[in-house]
Amino acid sequence: MATDFKAQRQRMRGLCLAASELIAELQRMYPQTMPELSATDRELGAHIGTRQLVALLVQLRSEAQAETGPLPRVLTPQ
Repeated sequence: MATDFKAQRQRMRGLCLAASELIAELQRMYPQTMPELSATDRELGAHIGTRQLVALLVQLRSEAQAETGPLPRVLTPQ
C-alpha cells in the first residue's frame, strides 16, 4: 500500500489553517526554550517532542498561508 504523502501534507495544511488559534495557544504553552540541564532523559524527550510538534504545525500553517494568502481576521491569532 503506497502512501500519498503529498495529499497528507495538503490535508495537514488545511487543518493547520483551521486550527490557527490552537497553534497560537500551543506556542504560548510550549515556548521555544532550552530544556533544564537537570532534566531526566524522559523529560528532555518530552520537551523536544512537544516543540517539534508545535514547530511542524507552525511550518504547515505558514506553507498553507503562502498558498492561500493571509488568514481572515477572525482566525488570525492575537
